[in-house]
Amino acid sequence: MTDTSSIGPQWPPLPTSHRRVKGIDNRGVIRDITGLGRLLDDLAVLRRELAAAEATRLSVRAVVADDVLEAGADGLKPWGEALIPLGGGRRELEGHSLVYLGWNDPERASSGEDLDRALGYVDRAAKRGRRDASGILHRTEAGGYRLWVPTQAERHGGRRVLAGVAALYERFGWTADETGQILAHPSSLIALGEHGGEIVGAALVEPSRVELGDGVELRIAEFTEAATRGDHRGRGLYSALCLTLMEELHRLSSADAFLDGRLDVAFGESSGQDLGVLMAATHLGRTFSLRSPLVQRLGWKGYLPQHVPIADAPRSTPYNDLFPTFISPADLERFVAGTSGVAAAGQGSEAAI
Repeated sequence: MTDTSSIGPQWPPLPTSHRRVKGIDNRGVIRDITGLGRLLDDLAVLRRELAAAEATRLSVRAVVADDVLEAGADGLKPWGEALIPLGGGRRELEGHSLVYLGWNDPERASSGEDLDRALGYVDRAAKRGRRDASGILHRTEAGGYRLWVPTQAERHGGRRVLAGVAALYERFGWTADETGQILAHPSSLIALGEHGGEIVGAALVEPSRVELGDGVELRIAEFTEAATRGDHRGRGLYSALCLTLMEELHRLSSADAFLDGRLDVAFGESSGQDLGVLMAATHLGRTFSLRSPLVQRLGWKGYLPQHVPIADAPRSTPYNDLFPTFISPADLERFVAGTSGVAAAGQGSEAAI
């Protein structure tokens, strides 16, 4: 069975696809150096157990106060990879970050050539900056595309939707049954692009609510698998599909209907070998973790080394280096305010997820 979940297990970390042990630490927000020390001790134990799990990568996320990250910088050096700031949303999460901590076996090393190319692509994408939201949607409308978010009924029982998405998601190695499970999941969101009566593009968001042990709930939305049929690539459809999902996320969050509350952050993890996807992320107002001032002060990589393989992305290693990008709820609201309503975002979608 293919692992189709991007969020992964909560504590304790568990073996998952692509020879990884992965998890989110939901035992509580780490607000002091003692709590950080306990997590680092746990990571050391997990690293020693990788071989028994036939894994070559450990990947753990946790919510940590920014001042604790800086105070514990020396101990974090072997583990720190990337982080996503949690500002611009709820006050209780200001000054905290969702951090990526990891370790790779030496056999799972990045290619210097691939990494240099990826860093160059990130630099080019970051310099492009964001685009006007209404312009993104107008381009797809002018190209004859219909953008829409299918209802739960269409996702569960719509043969046309399942067939169209399954054909696109074959590139991920998913069977039609696995695609059907994703479509049937009550919290996932998918936007579709239609042209000439055919589904030619799809983009997926995986929402997750992480209940932290001290009563704090973290609500996150991850942009995950997206695919465009080959003869429709290069026309801005991917950006428009993601923007459609951003509108839907904002609508749900504003109504306190995003997993029964408000969104704390939206993010994606993109292959460093795909310049188009990296540029789309910045066009849509997302910021690279690599460019985060805190990442730079800590001396972290800002990316996830050799995390998973990405279909259609050329590489010289078995896996891809992934570059997280993020957008806060406040920036999300400002960005989608620039849409002109030409997309069918939210029309016919469920009232809550």
